[in-house]
Amino acid sequence: GGGNGEEGVRVREEDPRGGYAGARAARWLRGRGRSLCTPTHSGGASSSYAQVWRNGEIRRLALVIALHGAGMWIPVVHIVRLALDRSVAPGRADQLLVFVAAGAVGFRVPLNVAADRLGRRPVFAAVAAAYAAADLAFALALNAPEVPFGGIAAFGLVAGACTGALNAMMPTLPPEVVPAHEMPHAVGLVSAMLGPGTIVGPVIAGAFSDATGSFSLGFVFAAAALATSSVVVLRLDRGAPRAAAAAARRCRCGEKRSKQEGASTASSGGGESA
Repeated sequence: GGGNGEEGVRVREEDPRGGYAGARAARWLRGRGRSLCTPTHSGGASSSYAQVWRNGEIRRLALVIALHGAGMWIPVVHIVRLALDRSVAPGRADQLLVFVAAGAVGFRVPLNVAADRLGRRPVFAAVAAAYAAADLAFALALNAPEVPFGGIAAFGLVAGACTGALNAMMPTLPPEVVPAHEMPHAVGLVSAMLGPGTIVGPVIAGAFSDATGSFSLGFVFAAAALATSSVVVLRLDRGAPRAAAAAARRCRCGEKRSKQEGASTASSGGGESA
């Protein structure tokens, strides 16, 4: 490893301590131009946006966030306009945002506690799927001649709860697919995909509304985006980065032992010279 300036010991793919997981981690990192042992002369491992983006799991996670942004923001943006189209008084229509905010604040903590206990990806997927189901049910309800204000408010509460929970869980997903030292770049890349999703989703729903005279198709689109994000997030591979992190820890331990042995040899040699 000295030829390329890296210090420490490289872990071979056939590392007997890593077995299949070690080989899997080696292939995962080699495909990104990396080795299992990262440079330590600068005080720790390093990464770049380009290196992190070459990770296919990060690209899939970015897709999850873009889809979730598009789907989750449609009800929040259009719920007041929808109520006005249903002959709800402007003052009451504005009150729907209070229900959205109440859901976001009231359910964010419980759902994130559940994510810590049951797993972030499964809970994220479950909330996204529940939100998709609520969107579909509301889209069907919009076909009725009248939708009571209480029904729209209840949907706003659900939309707020799911939006708040998904947004809170979003920054916790990158650790599921990247080692710790790549977290700063991974979080930046993944979070950057939320903005385009929240812009494009409501625009598409608005275009559907202008074309059809109803928000039903827009909410179906929101449900499809959220359902897709739910499926993709469950298919992320978290085994390789875990193996890579374990291999990196073994490398650091090996380097530490090598330094200790070198220091011991040096001190014993100095004693003999004296």
